[in-house]
Amino acid sequence: MTAVSEQGQRSGEAAPHKLLHYRHNRNREEVDMKQETKEGPQPSSPHVSGNFKLWRQAMLCLLLTATLVTLGNGQATPVNFRQNGAAQDLGGGNLRFFYLWDSSTGNLANLGDCQVGEHVAYPGANDPYVWTSPPYQANFGTPNPTVIWLRATTGRAQDTHSHAGFLRPYRADNFTATQDYRWRCTNVNNDAITNFANFNGIQIVRTVTNPRGNCWAYTITKSGAQAQLIPLPGSGPCGNNMRAPVTAPTQPGGQGAGFQLANTTVSLHEPVMASFSVYNWLGEPASFDLGLNGTANFEVAVTGPDGKTTTSQLRSEGFGEAGGITLGAGEQFSTNLLLNQWNAFGMVGNYRVTITLLGAITGSSGRVMTAQPSQTLYLYVAPRDPQKLAQIAASLAEIAIHAPAVGDRMDAALELSYIDDAVAVPQLLRVLQQGEFVEHYAIEGLGRVGNASAIAGLWGASLSPDPDIRALAIFTLNQIGQPSATITD
Repeated sequence: MTAVSEQGQRSGEAAPHKLLHYRHNRNREEVDMKQETKEGPQPSSPHVSGNFKLWRQAMLCLLLTATLVTLGNGQATPVNFRQNGAAQDLGGGNLRFFYLWDSSTGNLANLGDCQVGEHVAYPGANDPYVWTSPPYQANFGTPNPTVIWLRATTGRAQDTHSHAGFLRPYRADNFTATQDYRWRCTNVNNDAITNFANFNGIQIVRTVTNPRGNCWAYTITKSGAQAQLIPLPGSGPCGNNMRAPVTAPTQPGGQGAGFQLANTTVSLHEPVMASFSVYNWLGEPASFDLGLNGTANFEVAVTGPDGKTTTSQLRSEGFGEAGGITLGAGEQFSTNLLLNQWNAFGMVGNYRVTITLLGAITGSSGRVMTAQPSQTLYLYVAPRDPQKLAQIAASLAEIAIHAPAVGDRMDAALELSYIDDAVAVPQLLRVLQQGEFVEHYAIEGLGRVGNASAIAGLWGASLSPDPDIRALAIFTLNQIGQPSATITD
């Protein structure tokens, strides 16, 4: 932070930073004040007694003021940490963010005993973390973890993310650092370090890819924003590349509405989740419509690693949940979107994802808060990871079977059904056999995978005594080219 990348003081990119701990010595001020009060001028005669009383009252007021400032300062903590505006693409594959925070007392000066900082963990336990060479320069190390603290009284900071130099011959590379923004204050929770809500576990993803021919590209992605260096030195030509103006998500309070990916890197066939958040700052009720089932009014345009763009919407006809939302003044709303419903993300590589709500967010007076909220996000799909996929599938199956709330079971089963991979089949069969009110998701998921085990499970479901399950299983078998018996009740 503060014009220093997360690579920190031992990366060689910035001057060393000392861990500064600021404590204002107000205890001494209080002692001195009390001593002066005790030994101050004494009345020499009745004629000065009135002046002495006034002097004593004034000194007591000053002492009380100093004590209240001390107590207020000790209780103040940093709050409302937030991103300030969009990220900046500085060129050359460098990405910069700006952040603000407030004091719980409303006065930043009261944060004199506090610090705001970052913690960035790189893959593995080695310290420093050594960047792979090639494609990066040899022996380039970053402190692992990187820890930086700043004075909290400033109320603002910037965070610039850069990279090592590059070295040929290039080869593909990908790694993710995990960043937490946090604070600490003396005499608060025993000086404990506390992460800011919604600003921990941030993924900083760096990739080197070979999108075509002799073209090599470096990409850094964080919080949905992206910067690229393309082509890398000595490579190319690249022709038309995927570089686009950076749009970064901000807190809903700043922009009214925004989108954000749950993870900017996923493995092949893993669910891709995004969130849509709205904060109503209009000062009056505001309304918008998400469409049927809370999804039909979202348009998702995806440019894949092959450079082709597909634009999709989900069905808007038929029976389903109503998508109309009304927020009171100052209220917030958030919903999750399973983007695999719009796009399969079936190739390894970089994706550009633009999500748009087709409709305005409008106040009760007709004032438009946001017309068609839209945002471009960036995703990297890494090679298939069977172990990770199996863990995700097992976790989702547990929720789909055992969660007390039906809605939670349905959401988990839907997400599981879009893991289009053989490792998901055993968990889909579990949900089909043990789940309640979620069996149809399992059937649809088995149909997507369509391997021998999945087809066997569908044949079993086609004999279910439940007519709804039986009908959907038979329909799914027919859809994937495995004709079954006719439906009978």
